[in-house]
Amino acid sequence: SSNAFSPASTVATDSFTPTPITVPAGWVTFRWVTPSHVHTLTWDSGPGTLPANTGTITSGTRTVTLEPGTYQYHCSIHGGPGTGMHGTIVVQ
Repeated sequence: SSNAFSPASTVATDSFTPTPITVPAGWVTFRWVTPSHVHTLTWDSGPGTLPANTGTITSGTRTVTLEPGTYQYHCSIHGGPGTGMHGTIVVQ
């Protein structure tokens, strides 16, 4: 639909914002906004089959489809599960 809304998380210098974020089930877009910094999107936990982890990314977007539940993720360069650059998405 042309009116579709995709909630977004920003991948900045050393953070995911906002976190935690609560979104409806469906697509979530991660936007890399600091081109000089390399980050990954690595999934730690969540319901069902987790989205594919990314390699290193410096710019652009990645959109994933999420079912209801709580997801934990991190940047494998600047964080780890629950530490450093990490985030939480609650999907309703």
